[in-house]
Amino acid sequence: MRGATLLALVAGCSFRTNPRSPSDSGADAARTGDAGNTDAPVDAPGTIDARVCPAGYAPIAGAPATSRYKLFGNAPPNDQSNSWTGGKALCEADGTHLVIVETPAEASAIGAVIQLAAGSPYYWEGITDAAQEDVWLTVLGDPATYQPWAVGQPNGGTGANCALFDAPGNLYDFDCAGYEAFACECE
Repeated sequence: MRGATLLALVAGCSFRTNPRSPSDSGADAARTGDAGNTDAPVDAPGTIDARVCPAGYAPIAGAPATSRYKLFGNAPPNDQSNSWTGGKALCEADGTHLVIVETPAEASAIGAVIQLAAGSPYYWEGITDAAQEDVWLTVLGDPATYQPWAVGQPNGGTGANCALFDAPGNLYDFDCAGYEAFACECE
């Protein structure tokens, strides 16, 4: 059920590293009573052992396996739409960021599961050209590398400094004050 993807808001994204070295894994096993377990993998020192995202973030089939998402649809009766700036702020309060779509598969995957209103079938993309017209940067400050603009887009001039996707994966420039669906991404 599509509504099941809308989940609770909690604190930030982080990495848990494994500080153990392979030479002390036996000592750890002895302390935890797991000395006989030969199935448990031993990670190299300092490697990323597990990804920790806020509660309520989930993978989406077809999207990158390294990302988790929290969706805010705009379909009635559970309209959770917001302005681009408002959505960005909600994601940042969670320790995540407004989704930055990087592939056609990711655009399609999100478009397929986010609840979009029939009259406004769009969701915000985490890119903007507010700093310099036609220079699109991500919310993380990096150049936007994936920009599948719809025919005739971008066309908004200085009044349309934010971007949004439609469900099929076409990108449009739009006024940042408009209320649309959005997704937060933890990667």
